[in-house]
Amino acid sequence: MAISGHKTEKAFRKYIKADNLEKTKMIEKIWKDRPGLSAYRA
Repeated sequence: MAISGHKTEKAFRKYIKADNLEKTKMIEKIWKDRPGLSAYRA
């Protein structure tokens, strides 16, 4: 963890998860803003 600055692996994993959550929210916004895109097909 010396490179990332996190003191524990648990803290590092929590950071990665939060980052992925942010990316997911950005993708969701794109889908909502662009007609014809959907996460699910009916």
